[in-house]
Amino acid sequence: MKANLPIVVAVIGMVLLVASFLTSFLFPVEKAWTPEKSQAMRQVSSNVRDVSLKIAAAEGKSSLSGNELESLKQERTLLEEKQASMQADFEKASNSSSKMATLLRWSGIVAAIGGIAAHRALNGE
Repeated sequence: MKANLPIVVAVIGMVLLVASFLTSFLFPVEKAWTPEKSQAMRQVSSNVRDVSLKIAAAEGKSSLSGNELESLKQERTLLEEKQASMQADFEKASNSSSKMATLLRWSGIVAAIGGIAAHRALNGE
């Protein structure tokens, strides 16, 4: 039984290696980052740009009161925070499957090489 253990470890390593290549199909980014979230992020980015343009235009004119200008700046700050939060969610969603694939790949490589090396050592090759 002990003689078969290195072979089992090597096979498990190869299975992990194959699984690492399948993670992009098993866990696509679309499961975590939907088209609706993408549309919402585009809308928030557009709103940030629009408010920034209003602020730039208002700073060139003296027709807006200080309160209105301050209100626009606060709105831009809130929108920028929301945009940063959505960007972080997007990056987390896009990196999660690649991190899992990397973990599976290296675990598989180590297990396969370790199993093969142990098998060779037990058989005296």
